[in-house]
Amino acid sequence: MMGMKIIRLTPEYCTEYKNDIARFIHLSMNRGCKMEWFSMNEATKKADELKRYIEENKAYAYLAMDEKAEGFVWAYPYGDASSIYLSIIYVNETSRGKSVGKQLISELENSAKADSFERIWLHTDADNMSSRNFYAHIGFREERIQLAKDI
Repeated sequence: MMGMKIIRLTPEYCTEYKNDIARFIHLSMNRGCKMEWFSMNEATKKADELKRYIEENKAYAYLAMDEKAEGFVWAYPYGDASSIYLSIIYVNETSRGKSVGKQLISELENSAKADSFERIWLHTDADNMSSRNFYAHIGFREERIQLAKDI
C-alpha cells in the first residue's frame, strides 16, 4: 500500500466511484451467504440512493483509497437523536488486518462527534467472530443478543 487515504463521500465522489461503491455494497450484502441474494443491479441502485442521502445530509460515507478503493463505510442517523447506525462496512480481503476498517470507523466517529452524535451502533452475525473481535478491539461492546430457531 502506498498510503491509505480516507475520503468522505460527496455527491461528486459518489458519481466518480459509483462502481466501487456498488461493488462494496454487493459484497457486503452477500457476505457469508451460500447464494447471492442481493444483485449487482440492486447494489447499483443502493449506490444511487446513497448519493441522494448525502445530498440531503442524511448519511455518512467514506472510501479508503490506496491505488484503488480498498474499503467503504456507510452510516446514517437512526433511532434517537444521539445515535447513528453503521449500515455497511466492507474492506477488500487483501487489505484486511492493515487498519483500513479502523481508519474508516475512526473518520466516521470524528464526523459523528462533530455533529453531536454520542453513539454508533451496528449488527453483525453471531458466528462472524472475526468481525465481532474487530469491533471489540476498537471499543464496541455487545449490548443485546438476538435468538433464532429453525423449525
